[in-house]
Amino acid sequence: MKGIRKIFYIFRGQFLDSFSSGRVWLGYLVGIVLAAVSAYNYMGFANGRVYQITEPFLLGFTTSGNVTLYLIGFLIIIADAPFVNNRSTMVLYRTSRNQWFWGMSIYIIIHSILYYIVSFLTSCIFVIGRAYPENVWSRMMQQLIQAPSNLATGRWHLHPPGSALINVYQPYEALAHTMLLLILYSIIIA
Repeated sequence: MKGIRKIFYIFRGQFLDSFSSGRVWLGYLVGIVLAAVSAYNYMGFANGRVYQITEPFLLGFTTSGNVTLYLIGFLIIIADAPFVNNRSTMVLYRTSRNQWFWGMSIYIIIHSILYYIVSFLTSCIFVIGRAYPENVWSRMMQQLIQAPSNLATGRWHLHPPGSALINVYQPYEALAHTMLLLILYSIIIA
C-alpha cells in the first residue's frame, strides 16, 4: 500500500509541475488549434445545416498529416522525458526505480487522455450551436462519404472517411474507437 502511495506521490508532483511549463501549454494549444480548424472547416462545409457533434472532431483524423500534427502536439507535452530535474533526483533517493517508472507511466497516460479530451471538447464548444447530440450520422456526413464534392475537398479541405465508418459504427462508437486508438498510439510512442 505504501508503494502505491509513493507512485501517486511521484505522479502528482510531476503532473502539478508540468502545468507551470510553457511547453505543456504549447502542446495543448496545438491540439486545441487543430480541433478548432477541423470544426471550422466542417462548419463552413455544412453552411448552416445541422450535424452530429462528434463529426467535426472525427474528420480531423481522416488524413495522416492531421494525425501526425496531433501526435506532435502530444510529443511537445512530454518532450522532456524521462523528466529528470532537481525534484526527481530527490524523489529517486526516496523511492525505487520501479515506483518512479510507474509514476511517470501514469503521468504519460493521464496527459494522453487529457490531451485528446481537451481537443474533443474544443471541437464541441466550437460547433455546439449547430450540432445535435443524438447517436445518428448526419446527412452532411453521409453526403460527404457517398458523394464527396469539390467544395468539401477543395475549399474546406475535408477528406471523406471510408464508407465503413457510417455503415459499421455509430458516431459515439467511432469516437470511442478513435480516442482509444489515439491514446494507445500516443502511449506507445511516448
